[in-house]
Amino acid sequence: MSITFDFGNEDIVLPKGAVEDNLQNASREELCVLLSAAAQPSLTARERAKALGISEREVTHALTFWRGAGAISSGRKNSADKAESESSGGEKAAAVPKRMPSPSSGALPRYSSDELASVVVRPEFHGLIEHCQQIMGKVFNASEAEKVVGICEYLAVSPDFVALLCSHLAEEGKVSLRALETKATELHDRGIGDYDSLNEYIELREKSRTLEGKVRKLFGIRSRSLTSAERKYIEAWAKTGFPFDMIEYAYELTVNTTGDAPMKYTDAIIEKWSANGYKSLADARQAEEQFQKSKKPRTPRAAKKSAEDENALSSFSTDDFFEAAMRRSYGDGGKAQSGGNSEKSKEERQ
Repeated sequence: MSITFDFGNEDIVLPKGAVEDNLQNASREELCVLLSAAAQPSLTARERAKALGISEREVTHALTFWRGAGAISSGRKNSADKAESESSGGEKAAAVPKRMPSPSSGALPRYSSDELASVVVRPEFHGLIEHCQQIMGKVFNASEAEKVVGICEYLAVSPDFVALLCSHLAEEGKVSLRALETKATELHDRGIGDYDSLNEYIELREKSRTLEGKVRKLFGIRSRSLTSAERKYIEAWAKTGFPFDMIEYAYELTVNTTGDAPMKYTDAIIEKWSANGYKSLADARQAEEQFQKSKKPRTPRAAKKSAEDENALSSFSTDDFFEAAMRRSYGDGGKAQSGGNSEKSKEERQ
């Protein structure tokens, strides 16, 4: 299908290389801001945010991203720069390197003294730095403040995101900028880059931590560290929202079936229940009963014979069973004959 744009008298021309090379890494908001800035360059950040239905902070971050990509020049006093300047109280944001999909430690942007000074006075960064200093119990030097700002700019996450992550790591006993940078990068690679998704991640972590103690006791895992696979299983079980009695039942089925307790087998059961939409222990038990009933039954003749054999074994003692066998062998008179040979018979059996 061929597509032709009807520009009329208002053509929009974008820098081909700078845009094409960064389309894969650009978020929805960043793409919207780019098109908006090209179509209406005179809008302020506040006006652009209202028109697009996003926050002024997202507009500022998007403009910073496209500036780092080379699509917006910071040398020319164009309208996009003006809009960003107005959004930060007249102070122009520092230019930063192009954001990469998976930045590694030490790859965060570097700022000159003047650039850093102009950035840290922006309200959102000033408040973030104060929050992180309070959490970590120290006053940051220029290099440490640069790292906090760099995490926001290079990963394109909001200061609120970094503040929440800093608080979460502190609860886990991790109060260093290195831990903050490492975790922020890890979450970025997992597609967790906004405040809501981070909040969901933290809630899941708390559920997993609560569930871990119960699972350890259930599977007899004492003081040893969990393997990465075991942690993934527990996280997946916490994500299902199943009550713990369902996990206990899955464990019971695992042991009954395998004679052991491989967590992988239990995970397969829970995964199947989740896929089928089960929500309670009653749902799981009903499904298991239906499964047992659906198994291929034995033929009526085989079932009857098995029942007869079981009844015979349970109704006769060993001596009675032996005497019955003797009667079948010697006829009706076998009892008298066998009576005379009872001592011999017992000796033979011994």
